[in-house]
Amino acid sequence: MTTRTRFEKWAESNGWNIDRTDEGDYRTMSTDAAWGGWSACAVDAENVYSRECIEWARICEYQNRHGCKVGAQECAKLIRGWRANN
Repeated sequence: MTTRTRFEKWAESNGWNIDRTDEGDYRTMSTDAAWGGWSACAVDAENVYSRECIEWARICEYQNRHGCKVGAQECAKLIRGWRANN
């Protein structure tokens, strides 16, 4: 489920109008503003959690735990990739 799909599911369940223009903007200003906040939070979450994985990789490298380091690096890649697909 994409970020927009999750947002629209939440918005509809709370009675918000999710009709959009041909350009993809929400017709209702409050819904459009809520979408802006929702998508900004998604970007912020990606940045925060990606940094956590990178820090985990550094700790593993310092402790000479190669498998742990590789796992943490993959974690960061997956989080960055999630945003590209959502």
